[in-house]
Amino acid sequence: MKTQNTPATHSDILFTHIVNTLVDLAKHEGTLMTFEGLLRNGIEVDEEMMDSMLGVSQDSAAQCVVQLRDCGAITSPAVYEMVTHVEQLAMRLAPDWWKQIVPWSVQPLRYYQKEAMAKRERFIVRHRERQYPFIVYVTGQVEYPEDDPLYGTYVTEGTFLVGKAKTIHDALECAKEAFTRGEWIVQDEEGRDEFVDHLTGRDQGPVSFSERTIEIRDKGDRLVLTGNARTLEWHRHVTSPDEIEKIKAQQKDLYQKASYESGWDNYETARQLRQEAEQLSVGIVDESWRNLPDVIKAVEEFHYPAFMDEETIAFNADEDMGIA
Repeated sequence: MKTQNTPATHSDILFTHIVNTLVDLAKHEGTLMTFEGLLRNGIEVDEEMMDSMLGVSQDSAAQCVVQLRDCGAITSPAVYEMVTHVEQLAMRLAPDWWKQIVPWSVQPLRYYQKEAMAKRERFIVRHRERQYPFIVYVTGQVEYPEDDPLYGTYVTEGTFLVGKAKTIHDALECAKEAFTRGEWIVQDEEGRDEFVDHLTGRDQGPVSFSERTIEIRDKGDRLVLTGNARTLEWHRHVTSPDEIEKIKAQQKDLYQKASYESGWDNYETARQLRQEAEQLSVGIVDESWRNLPDVIKAVEEFHYPAFMDEETIAFNADEDMGIA
């Protein structure tokens, strides 16, 4: 008797992902072995075709290895042997290409066995979060190292993912956790890898970050709510068409002034004017979310961190959404 289909669990999804990735890696391993065999036997292959096919297979194989590690799948001798063999093939065929995607060298099997449980749990959390409807971002000024260390660092505007949430209430709590930690940019080992210059081995990731605005968006990237990342003050929704038009006119004037200042190489003044213009519209969210009861309720029920002084909490509560 056929039973009714039941939704796949997160463990089922993890298992399926691992199996599919292993199948893909085995295919790409075969392609790499074929190319190495041709080269070893002096058989000429059209250079354009070789670059195209080898590049695709090596890229895909590298991605498979990264994915297997990310989901804690390199735990058995068989999987470890395949990963090691693919790395050896890639390093013989095109080492620079491989290192662009897999900057780390394959470690002993016990290394991956030790980290596997945490990796699997993180994979499941990430998969669960992909289904969450709300995304929390933080914007601000980021300091990065220059490509040439002699030139020190430079500052630019940046936006970073803080987390994802099931509800608006949870999104506010997600922002509060980052605020409480005093750390808005949290990166694990894989997160730092993307900033590594694989030619020099230097970490080109953020040196410092000055947070400014919290943005809560829905899955359609529509703005739901914003807040001050330094005080956790949630910005009142601007709903009046006249007020919105007035803000847009003020922004236009500020952007024109910023353009003028840039023309005279007054870049810092121009930056400040652009920032002032952007801050004017923090209360202008997507029309579908303006003063929605769920948003108002989440802000009303928001509890500030215990370490904040009463005066700040009282001020923020008065300002939040215009609710006294």
